Formats: sequence, structure tokens, C-alpha cells
Amino acid sequence: MADLIAVGGIPWLIWNSVIKPAYLPSVTIECQPKIYSHEQVVFGTYTPAREDYQVRLYVHPEDNLNKYYLQDRRWESHLRGTWADWARFGNPEGKDMTKPLPLHFRVFAALIRACRINAR
Repeated sequence: MADLIAVGGIPWLIWNSVIKPAYLPSVTIECQPKIYSHEQVVFGTYTPAREDYQVRLYVHPEDNLNKYYLQDRRWESHLRGTWADWARFGNPEGKDMTKPLPLHFRVFAALIRACRINAR
């Protein structure tokens, strides 16, 4: 029985450490469910943990305008495969929003791969 478990663990190890990171890029996002400010740090993980991958944040206010706001590219990769960035939830005065405060927001993280451009 122990041999069966050991043999069964090898495909799982290969899947999680080789195949999944190389062929199935992914990003996770974590933040507090209630935020009492118009800015907050959002963080998570991404795979593959390579330098040519970056995370971009989009904030979507649920104010019936159906807009997604790309956040400033201030993201940082702290440890290999982890990231953190600031998300801005409207502005403190709420001037450009169609609904009064408080609003509900959704935050989306997109994992992108940098491309090389050859300039002449």
C-alpha cells in the first residue's frame, strides 16, 4: 500500500511543480472584504514565477457604468511568485460616481506576459 501511495504521489508532484506552472499560468488575489479608505494594498501569488510575467489590477465600481479602471503600475514582486499593489477605490469625495457612498467594488487581477519589441 505504501508503494502505491509513493507512486501515486509522483504524478501529483510533477503536475504541481512542472506542468501546471509552465502551461497553466494563474494569479490569486487577496484583500479585506470591508475597506474603510479609498486606497488599500491588495496582494496574492502568481505562477509561473518568472520575470517576464507581471500582475495588473483593475477596479470595477458597481455604480452601473460598467467601467474597469487599470490601476497605476506600482506592483511589486516581493518573493518569487508573490505580488502586492495599491488599489484605489474611487476618490475620497466621491465626485465622479453615479451612486452615493458607500459603494461596492470588485478587484480583478490579470497576469500578463511582457513582450519584446524590436525597435530600429
